[in-house]
Amino acid sequence: MKIGIEVEGRHKGLSSFFIDESELSVFLQNKKMLMEKYKKTRQIYICADNVTHDLLEALVSLSDLFYITLEVTNVNFEVPKEINIVLNINVPDVWKLKENDSIKFHNSDNYVLATSLESLYLTKPEDFLGDEIIKL
Repeated sequence: MKIGIEVEGRHKGLSSFFIDESELSVFLQNKKMLMEKYKKTRQIYICADNVTHDLLEALVSLSDLFYITLEVTNVNFEVPKEINIVLNINVPDVWKLKENDSIKFHNSDNYVLATSLESLYLTKPEDFLGDEIIKL
C-alpha cells in the first residue's frame, strides 16, 4: 500500500491511496487510523485482476469518503456508478505512433471512440517516484 499524488487520469493531482486488491482488507481494518494520519487524501486507487461482488461492495462502501478508481484489464462485471474505471490496455504498437496519429476503439455495432495521441498526456516512470510506502 502506498500514498502519493495521482499522476494519471481524471483525478490527476489528488492525494491518493494506491492499493492492490490483496491489501484491501488491511486498508479496511486500519481505515480510521489511515484517514486521521492522511487527512488530505481524496482517492483510493485499486488495481484488481479478480473483481468480485464483495470487492465492488467494499469499494462502494468507501465512496462517500473517497473517489474510487478501479484499474482492471477487462470489464466483465456491472460497474457501480460510484466507481471510476481505468481500463488498462497493453498494445505495444501504440508506442510506434506519432503525435498526430490516432487511436480508435470500435465494437461490432459500429460504435467508435477515437482520439489523437496529441490529445493524450504521457506519464513517465519518474512521475511515480514520489509515492511513500505505508507500513502497517
